[in-house]
Amino acid sequence: MSKAGNIVLLALLFVVVENAAAQVQKTDTGTIFMADSLKAVYIYADTGNALNRRDDQGRRQGLWQKIYPDGHIRYVGHFWDDKPTGVFKNYYDEGDSLEAIRIYSDDGQSAYAHLFYFTGALMAEGKYVGEKEDSIWKFYNDIQQLVRKSQYKDGKLEGKSVIFYPDGNAMEIKNWKDSLEEGPFQQYFDEGGLKEEGTYVHGELQDTLYVYHPDGKISVKGTYVNDMHEGKWIYYYDGAPTDTLVYHRGQCLNCYKYAPTKRQEDSLKLHYQQLQQQLDNPSNLEEGYRMPEGE
Repeated sequence: MSKAGNIVLLALLFVVVENAAAQVQKTDTGTIFMADSLKAVYIYADTGNALNRRDDQGRRQGLWQKIYPDGHIRYVGHFWDDKPTGVFKNYYDEGDSLEAIRIYSDDGQSAYAHLFYFTGALMAEGKYVGEKEDSIWKFYNDIQQLVRKSQYKDGKLEGKSVIFYPDGNAMEIKNWKDSLEEGPFQQYFDEGGLKEEGTYVHGELQDTLYVYHPDGKISVKGTYVNDMHEGKWIYYYDGAPTDTLVYHRGQCLNCYKYAPTKRQEDSLKLHYQQLQQQLDNPSNLEEGYRMPEGE
């Protein structure tokens, strides 16, 4: 190769090395794997370069680490021009148990997060914007069952939330606006059938509420006004109305008609005394269980 060719090659190599060095200076990281949580995010490996550096303007740059008073690591993460970038790891004060992993965007304004129990099990996952919850968040119990999924905006509940039974079926579905219940909601039996449905307005129950038996037949129908019972509340048995209670501003006007008599109260008391005796002495229970006698 000619002398001129060597000079050109060296110049190209210098540019490549300079660009690579600038990239390392920006993040002090190297990509090691990709994780998927709502969106694809990247987790980086620390290179172990100088810790807690500031530039001549006092801005945090590169890899930073903070320590609890007892000497345990509080967090490890990267900054670029004083903004968090890449992966941040937070730890509990006791031991080395990981509390959270946040993966920040280049501008440091948003981050995808995984929050953990002290045991290491996943507690929650979702997105932060400006350190406030945003978009969809999922929450888990300590045995990794999904218990709730909610939508957020600017740190407040906004949109739909679903609470789940341990088997994954929906227990309750609500709609939210500015962290107040807003719009229709439904509750379900663990087998999946509709249990209750109604409407919220600005966090208060309004309009008609329906309650159902597990077989799908109606159990109760009544009206809410400003989160209080109002008007006729009708109770059903096997699909047919049996009793009607009348309310005004949450106060029942005719409940005295359905108050138990002294004889009925005594019978119920005896019934539960006999039941408690049987529960205290389970060896005396007959196979199949026989209800105590009484009205």
